[in-house]
Amino acid sequence: MATYLVLFWTSALAALQIRRKRSARIALWVMVAVLVFFAGTRFEVGCDYTGYLLRFENFYLEETWTSLLSEAESGFHLLNFALIEGGFDYEALILVSSVIYLLCLLRFSKLSERPLDVLVLMFPILVVQLGMSGLRQALALGFLLLSLAAFVEKRTFVSAFWILFGSFFHASVLIFLPIALLARREISFVRLSAAILVLGPIAAFLMGERVELYEARYIEQEFGENSSSGAWFRYAIAIVPFVVFEWKRKLVERNHPRLYPLLRLFSLIAFSLPLVGLISSVALHRLGFYVMPVSILTLVCIAHSVFAPGSRKIAVFLPFLAYGLYLFVWFSQSRHAASCYVPYQSWMI
Repeated sequence: MATYLVLFWTSALAALQIRRKRSARIALWVMVAVLVFFAGTRFEVGCDYTGYLLRFENFYLEETWTSLLSEAESGFHLLNFALIEGGFDYEALILVSSVIYLLCLLRFSKLSERPLDVLVLMFPILVVQLGMSGLRQALALGFLLLSLAAFVEKRTFVSAFWILFGSFFHASVLIFLPIALLARREISFVRLSAAILVLGPIAAFLMGERVELYEARYIEQEFGENSSSGAWFRYAIAIVPFVVFEWKRKLVERNHPRLYPLLRLFSLIAFSLPLVGLISSVALHRLGFYVMPVSILTLVCIAHSVFAPGSRKIAVFLPFLAYGLYLFVWFSQSRHAASCYVPYQSWMI
């Protein structure tokens, strides 16, 4: 646990202290390099480590490039197969996946005026819990973040492209395809609902058999009863920034007009997630990862622009305190954290 806490708080203190733009840019790239090393060179760390290892060593023995193209979520299969054909081992898959994922997080964090703050706050949940375990969904989330960057730039087709590309790694990301339709429009619940009605069926069609799989797993629970004990806790962390956002919406819009449509869109999405959680906490757990980056972006925007100058230093520190406490409590109470992440090991050390 100490390794993770030291890395988080060292990075957090650096983010709080650095003021000059040049120093912040350098620190941002240093942070990316550190996280690539930390996540990309892990050895027997992460709950899905063994599962992906067995897939890497056994699934592709008789496969070809052509046969893999017909597989569901073929992008991840092709990445595995390319590394195997190139003579690389499983550690290379983790490293390459981490590089791709961290670069996507970097691109998204640059939407903020304080990208280092955003990247540091991503560490506990998006880097440790997702990036160091669920490789497929992490990559899909990374490409969704590229889509959201295009959304902010009002590039509808580019936004849709990255969501479609991400679906080759984890089909669940296709549920966000309707948001690409809103890239040039004012955001409202009515418009979001209309976009879902228009592109929702297309997304479901593209997901193919995965729709039936998700229904069987999360709704019917045909593979046995499943739940995520931490899903609602993580949802509470994700929703708080959106509560403050709705309270101070006009002020946020005035201070962050470029980001406002994205923040408003994901606020609407976040407030609808309890309906999913009532059906399946595991589904809430999965979808929560997709909402978390914008929640963190919203949190940083609020901390730096909504509060009065006299209380701003405290407001800027509170997000780091909240996520630092979350990381500590998670390692202290979660059996998954204890069994999957402790001790931290790297094949380079």
